Amino acid sequence: MAQDKGKPVPVLKKVEAIATVSCRSLFTPSYCHSIGFTDNYIIFVEQPFKLDILKMTTAYMRGVNWASCLKFCPDENTLIHLIDKRTGKEVEMKYYTGSMVIYHHVNAFEDDGHVVFDVIAYKDDKLYDMFYLKNLKKDAGSDGSVYSEPSFKRFALPIKSDKGVGVGENVVKLKYTTASAVKEKEGKFTCHSEVLCEGKANTASYSALQKYPFLTIAFSLHIHHLCCIVLESM
Repeated sequence: MAQDKGKPVPVLKKVEAIATVSCRSLFTPSYCHSIGFTDNYIIFVEQPFKLDILKMTTAYMRGVNWASCLKFCPDENTLIHLIDKRTGKEVEMKYYTGSMVIYHHVNAFEDDGHVVFDVIAYKDDKLYDMFYLKNLKKDAGSDGSVYSEPSFKRFALPIKSDKGVGVGENVVKLKYTTASAVKEKEGKFTCHSEVLCEGKANTASYSALQKYPFLTIAFSLHIHHLCCIVLESM
């Protein structure tokens, strides 16, 4: 509870809903750990890592934790929602990419008719198992090969009209990234990311990160080394 003139008030009393996104499946909504922001847009990634609502409603009676109600659907694609903060509505274009699991957005910005965003992505949901207490108690230096390694991925979403663009054409025109958005039909794109780096101890090239004032890097799956790099002074 927060305090207002000495009186307790609900923390969320003055929260305003700025946008609503309909999920693809009412009873299995996507797990969301973070979202991305630019000056004018919100990026919400609807990943095929889902929460089974029916299992969750009966979890207490069955004596299981809610984490057991999560499921990863590797055969499904990922839908990227781009919401205009000025209107609270999704843009007309639809963006799809391959199956992945993400927990954290790294950064996002707008550039020449594109929304560019970076995420830490995994090929499956095995990283989640690491946070069970029995696994956290293991030696931090023990073999982490059972967990999928992270990939630092960049996506570029075109926000200008695609009228006049041929099917099968890559609409991304930014010279500093290999990320692409291929037109499948009017208003629908299949996005392919640029992998800036991957693995436990690799770092991304500085040229790929020039839009960043800061970058925080975590080394290894058992995160015990952290550093913050001030890129503006490099």
